Amino acid sequence: MQTPPTPAVALSAALMVPAMGKDYAVSKKNPAIVLTIPDSWKVESIDYGFKAASAGDDVYFYLESTPAKGVDKMMALNDEGMKEQAKVTEVNNPVKAKIFNFKAHDKDGPTNVSFTLIPSKDGVIMLTLWGSDEEQRKHNAEIDKIFGSIRAAN
Repeated sequence: MQTPPTPAVALSAALMVPAMGKDYAVSKKNPAIVLTIPDSWKVESIDYGFKAASAGDDVYFYLESTPAKGVDKMMALNDEGMKEQAKVTEVNNPVKAKIFNFKAHDKDGPTNVSFTLIPSKDGVIMLTLWGSDEEQRKHNAEIDKIFGSIRAAN
């Protein structure tokens, strides 16, 4: 009987398989972020980066970059686009946050850890989400409800 590979060996092998898709970077002059969009998604340039739409046009992903002094203009353009294109009529108390995602390995094997930093009057609030891809998929509805419930305090 052959011993199955350890999670570390399996993860290493998976990382050696080329990604199916094309890499995109922002900002164009001095890239800070590079990610891969599947070949089946439609990608187009927009004012501050690019947008991608799934094959069925049912999921959209935007990646944008601007110098700090341009954030207000970029956000205003996005708000306008939500109202005009998507007919979004209400956005309640948006919370500004920074998210840090890490692919990691814990005692149970490959895992994902994300830290979401939210400025507060007294400092910073940190939310941590920790779990493997499988575990997070299993609890996706609950995770969505938790993150969807985040709002600015009055």
